[in-house]
Amino acid sequence: MKKVKEELSMMCNQAKEMLRLAYLGFKHHSLKRIEEAKEIGKGIHLQSEELTTLLVKEEVASLVGFPGHFERIGDAIESILTTTQTKIKEGLMLSDKALAEVDLIFTGIDELLSCLSDNIQIKNKVILEHMVERINGLNRLASESATKHEERLIAGICMPKVGPLYLNILDSLRQINWHIKEMILHQNMGEGPK
Repeated sequence: MKKVKEELSMMCNQAKEMLRLAYLGFKHHSLKRIEEAKEIGKGIHLQSEELTTLLVKEEVASLVGFPGHFERIGDAIESILTTTQTKIKEGLMLSDKALAEVDLIFTGIDELLSCLSDNIQIKNKVILEHMVERINGLNRLASESATKHEERLIAGICMPKVGPLYLNILDSLRQINWHIKEMILHQNMGEGPK
């Protein structure tokens, strides 16, 4: 059981590193960071199947869905990477306000992935409940950011060509939050090992 939890924590940390590289690529217009993140994503996909098989064999029902959630988190990050590549190749820039909004959400998700990695090893229901509150707050921020983006677009502060890219990033970040929340809820209610 300990090995399985260590593998899941490692997978969580890989998703966290992939997100960090995606953020650096996004923030600094770095195609190199995007490529590094894509390589980590390939590893997450490979590890997902192996770890799911192991969890089924070990009969760890409370954690069996985690590798699939990490794989979907990787997919959402890959969407951010694709969007960022387009942003870089077309020389598109987001407003300072949009960058600040995305920065807050990226930072929040990074913190959540750190907490999740720790809680896979040692389940703490209080921290898990706090994490759900944090996810809900980040999702509200993402929704408010999308609304504010529309207002900036109408005011002429944002370029129409950037809008779909920005909204795609926000949607991808919400998808990551959803998968983290599903793991937290399942772990919090599951009767798996403590």
